[in-house]
Amino acid sequence: SVDYLPISMDVEPTTACNFKCTMCAVSMPDFTAKNMNIETFKKAIDDNPQLLKIKLQGLGEVLTNKQFFDMVKYAKTKGIVCETTTNGSLLNSKNINLLRDSGMSRIMVSIDGATKSTFEEIRVQSNFKVVVDGARQLIKQCKKKFLRPQISAWCVLQNSNYHEIYEIFELCRDMGFDDLSYQIQLTSWG
Repeated sequence: SVDYLPISMDVEPTTACNFKCTMCAVSMPDFTAKNMNIETFKKAIDDNPQLLKIKLQGLGEVLTNKQFFDMVKYAKTKGIVCETTTNGSLLNSKNINLLRDSGMSRIMVSIDGATKSTFEEIRVQSNFKVVVDGARQLIKQCKKKFLRPQISAWCVLQNSNYHEIYEIFELCRDMGFDDLSYQIQLTSWG
């Protein structure tokens, strides 16, 4: 037993996703998606007053949960730093403005390919152009703010995109991301 509580927590607002990525359990035929509701979220936050930071992400696309921004707002009222990861497919003007003004400290966008064919082969049901254009707009809008979130790219390296490792870096630099992280998949899934 430990005599302290966590100061950082990962919270999964949803397991629903509009993609069926090759490396994700969401693409399993019998997978059933679930959304966290705001009451459950508030209880998790209220039960952990020592929290300093939460990362809102998981298997699903966070922006599919209609209460996502309410969750961020509630955490911010408790003085908790928030960050999130998005697949970038829902970065329309409304969501970009909400993300920009949410007070997030970091927003990560998944970029798993430098070309349409590689990206869409991995992120099944995606549209490479929509993600790239949305991420570019997010970066542009956020960079207008004095106190702005860090905008990061996140890439899961795998056999089907490893050949584009340098091109992914160049694409992310061209798009204006603040940084890029490569994750190496260490599980047997996907």
